[in-house]
Amino acid sequence: MIDLAPGGIQTEISTSMGMPNMNGYGRVKTVLGCSPEPGTGEQIASAATFLASDDSSYVSGDILMVDGGWCAM
Repeated sequence: MIDLAPGGIQTEISTSMGMPNMNGYGRVKTVLGCSPEPGTGEQIASAATFLASDDSSYVSGDILMVDGGWCAM
C-alpha cells in the first residue's frame, strides 16, 4: 500500500473561502527555495497517476510526500 501525502495546494475553492494567499509559501517554508508558490492540483494528479501506473509496480509500503520539500526540513 502506498499513501499519497500532498502539501499546501492553493485551489479555487480555498481562494473563494477566503484562505490567505499562499504566494511565497514554497520559498519561505520548504528546502526547495526555488519554488515561490504552493503546489498545483496537476502536480498531485501526476503523482497519483504514477502510483496507478505500471511504473510504480516495484514501489510498496511507503508514503509519497508531494509537498515541495516541506517534510524534509
